[in-house]
Amino acid sequence: MKLTISYNCENLIRLENTLATSGVNFLFTTRLAILPEHLSPELYIPTISTLGEQYVYDTALRQSCVYQPDNDSLNMLTRVLLGKIPKNQLRSFEWAHNYAIEPRTFTKLVQCHEDSLQRLYITSRNGCWEEIVPVAGLQTLSVDSWFSNSFEARLVAKNRVTLRDLTISLESFLIDNIVYSDRFNSREHIVTSFRFCKRLSEYADPTDYLIPVLNLEKLKIKGLDLRILPNFAFQPLTDLAGLKSLTFESCCGLSDALRQMAWKFGDTIINNLPNLSSLTVRHEQEQSEGPQSAWSLRHFLCNLTPLKTLRVLLSGREYYFGNLRDILKVHGATLQTLVWDERQCQRLTLDNNPLVIRSDAGRLPVIVEFCPNLIELGIPIRWDDGPDVPVEGHKVHIFGLLQHLPRLRTLNIRNSPSMVFSPITEMLLPISATLRTLADDFVLHATRAQILSGSPPQLRVIGLGALTHRDVWDGSVVYGATGLDDLLRLRVWAIDYPKNARGIPTPLLTLVANGYPGNVGKEISEHMSIFEPYWLS
Repeated sequence: MKLTISYNCENLIRLENTLATSGVNFLFTTRLAILPEHLSPELYIPTISTLGEQYVYDTALRQSCVYQPDNDSLNMLTRVLLGKIPKNQLRSFEWAHNYAIEPRTFTKLVQCHEDSLQRLYITSRNGCWEEIVPVAGLQTLSVDSWFSNSFEARLVAKNRVTLRDLTISLESFLIDNIVYSDRFNSREHIVTSFRFCKRLSEYADPTDYLIPVLNLEKLKIKGLDLRILPNFAFQPLTDLAGLKSLTFESCCGLSDALRQMAWKFGDTIINNLPNLSSLTVRHEQEQSEGPQSAWSLRHFLCNLTPLKTLRVLLSGREYYFGNLRDILKVHGATLQTLVWDERQCQRLTLDNNPLVIRSDAGRLPVIVEFCPNLIELGIPIRWDDGPDVPVEGHKVHIFGLLQHLPRLRTLNIRNSPSMVFSPITEMLLPISATLRTLADDFVLHATRAQILSGSPPQLRVIGLGALTHRDVWDGSVVYGATGLDDLLRLRVWAIDYPKNARGIPTPLLTLVANGYPGNVGKEISEHMSIFEPYWLS
């Protein structure tokens, strides 16, 4: 059961009416999610600068106000709902709203469903949690917090035997640091990370500090200092050998941690992650960092066993990663999902495209050479012609390369072309129409060879643009919408191939997401994981 609540809780009355209706029962409810109602892009507040220029980046990020009576009402109604669901029936509880869950609501959850709950996801909390008793028996846990008290450590420690999937996050802290203040305060990340590990070691079994606290299969870390993983001052966080999926997003200490997890000693590769099949890394380069994170990531990837999923987002003016050939020699044959996106900085104007790789077709030639089994691919490309354009032309070259990926079902071009617009040209040819034309052109040429050969085209989804934090949490962060926002916003189209009058399949695109694509159902495609990684700004 999913309850989507608008960011200002205007639709709480619907939930209240549902609970008051005697004919509604919850006999079969096993999942409950309190989610933000994602806004239609048309509802974003428009922003025009004082100079009258419409197409500039809107730096005014406004956190939506939390109205305390509404916060209280949402929690109260949630407690009523938890009591109406048969006792110990709820297996999954998710609170992903910008309005915070209160200690009383969590206590009600534990009282009613402690024995059945297996998955817990909380993004925002308020009140005092020091005395709150954590729930036990969880298999999946995700908590976003500033680690201001001991609750998170007690919660993880109490579930150390059963826990298999853990997300520990400082994302709200990251947004304050990077988006609002335009800085990355690594010292604060170090302090909070080691405070958490110290508390976790205290609450876990202290008999042997060499035994990892957890035995996870999936681990996602957002905004912490990664040196907590190989650190020997406390118990190791988890047994690395059991991990199948690993995600690092906006973490400091990346270089040090990677060197401890997989490295080469002479001719011998030492890999502490032998079962890893999925890796996601998002890293924003610090000013004092230099290129060492890119070097460490390169060596780390070359020393891993072949992956099935690899998603990498790198941001920094000196973040030149070099050729992917050595990495794809290791992973290319097994990769089914690949996202590789590098940028110098955040895009701030319509006519600027801060690509790191500006050669013709970018990373695509080496990807096509080594990754024949890709099902999902997300990369940026250079849209304009340059001095190194092949004889057949820039676009034709890219389309020809894509035809060598016969299993590709989902394609995400993660950047939009440079454009020069004015209010007059926007009236004649809106940005949305321009991007739709680009998508049509892409699909038509990328599938031409399969159609002409009589083979059924495999490409079923195409996306233009990349997600940002705003798109994922547009129910809780309100931005002004500018022409640049509209250009960069992710658009996703589903592709069908109805036959024309001559019996030839012809691509037909249907827009299924304009912004956050999380509501796109599996009936459209089961291959949507390339749209999950997002930039903070």
